[in-house]
Amino acid sequence: MVLLLQPTKTMTTSRPLPSQEELHRLFEYKEGNLYWRIKPGKRIKIGNKAGCLHHTGYLAVVTNSVQYRMHRIIWCYHFGPIADTLEIDHIDGDKTNNMIENLRLATRSQNKFNNKRANRNSKSNILGVSWYEAKSKWRAQIRINYKKIHLGYFVNQEDAIAARKAAELQYFGEFAP
Repeated sequence: MVLLLQPTKTMTTSRPLPSQEELHRLFEYKEGNLYWRIKPGKRIKIGNKAGCLHHTGYLAVVTNSVQYRMHRIIWCYHFGPIADTLEIDHIDGDKTNNMIENLRLATRSQNKFNNKRANRNSKSNILGVSWYEAKSKWRAQIRINYKKIHLGYFVNQEDAIAARKAAELQYFGEFAP
């Protein structure tokens, strides 16, 4: 049974997470899930799976009357505090896959890029590659820190795609899709 958390409480990234020691006292981690080591409420028993599905699609857990995204709790459980400038990225794009092997630290830009997909009306089906009617050529571009970078016009679609892929590797490295 999957419970949905009501959108009345906000999941937070601004409040500090509980300490790693506190998380080890509260939870046990097994294969991407957290299980209670304590009895946090009347209806929850020790050993029960912690957390519920939030309306955003992420799993969330409430501890000390604060709701947190589970992937942040799991990262902190394993590695300690997360810098304010970093986020936790799901490598496979699945918001509910909280296996530690599927989580990595990322900047906001890297995290957003990992989740970008081409527009469904795209003729190329490749993000950043489009047909430019005025020149009758394929155009390649990439957006970095809210700035669009023009990569060139190409006669062949394959050349435009290659330019875009090279730019993705240059700017995003391991976060390139």
